Amino acid sequence: MDDKKAQRKHIQKSSLKALNLLMLSLTLMVSSCATDTYQFINADSFHVQRFAGKWSNIFLVSQGDSTVIVDAGSPDDLRDFRAYLSEKMKNTSVSCLLLTHGHADHAGLSSALHDEFDLTVFIGKQDQTMISEGKNTPLKPQNFMGVIMKSFVDFEFPPFMDSIAIEKTSNLESTCGVSINAVPMPGHTPGSMVYSIGEHIFVGDLVLGGHLGGTFSPTKPTEHYFHGNAQKNFENIKKLLKDNQYKWFHLGHGGPVLKEVLKQRIEKLSPGRE
Repeated sequence: MDDKKAQRKHIQKSSLKALNLLMLSLTLMVSSCATDTYQFINADSFHVQRFAGKWSNIFLVSQGDSTVIVDAGSPDDLRDFRAYLSEKMKNTSVSCLLLTHGHADHAGLSSALHDEFDLTVFIGKQDQTMISEGKNTPLKPQNFMGVIMKSFVDFEFPPFMDSIAIEKTSNLESTCGVSINAVPMPGHTPGSMVYSIGEHIFVGDLVLGGHLGGTFSPTKPTEHYFHGNAQKNFENIKKLLKDNQYKWFHLGHGGPVLKEVLKQRIEKLSPGRE
């Protein structure tokens, strides 16, 4: 009987390991050839560009001769993102790095980008500890995919000690040269932020685009794999949908998502539904 129990446990562990390896292989296969980018050129003098990193998106928001970077990807993105910047930043200078939160796949290049471009780095106050220590606070899976993905995205990254904490809604134009608003929205993490300019809002992991990190159906809003406080995160989504200013939601994974599409699927994003 003991031998049969041990055999069953071995089969279960082997099956889960095989599934994990399959998911990782699919993710790496897609991310290794992820050259997809998009850009919005706006009549009111700013434009948005996206770099699709290994695990998450990095955005460039340019206005006049100044550019801010929204989120900093993961350490594995450094070589490709450096090449992307050298191509895209010929007529503008990078001034600030704006972090939506402190997780490793969004803040991983904070130290490297600061050192290379002498950037001012902003982050929500409650997430400063994460980037100063270079590791995530415990990830709380919200679904089965979260359980699978946790071991792949819960990695350490180079710590960064000199970030500036954001504690209240602020316009960062005086520091960054781009008229972008910073709004604290704790939920995904205690220090989660969103950043907005015109009808565009950058929401980090407030919402997930599609499935498998945005690989499939990237413009379909779904519940993210992890949240520190899922109910608070859901309330944040509903709050943003009430603001008539926003049309385009730019996500940390997948996207972009139109506000009207997000409205149609709002109940699917309630905690525990997906």
